Amino acid sequence: MFRFTVRDAVWLVIVAALSVGWWLDSKSRDERTADERNTSELLRADISKLEKEIEGLQKTILEMKAGRQR
Repeated sequence: MFRFTVRDAVWLVIVAALSVGWWLDSKSRDERTADERNTSELLRADISKLEKEIEGLQKTILEMKAGRQR
């Protein structure tokens, strides 16, 4: 029959702790990646809206300049 020594128990605890730590890190990394993906999609939408506003303002400025030259 196999007997466990203190050294065997320490190794078991070390392996279990490293496994749980690795799993928790992986889980939090996946959550951060999903959050970053959502944030980047929102930022892209905001950038698109701002670009459209800039185009509209540029057209307005050009129209105003053209009106002054007449």
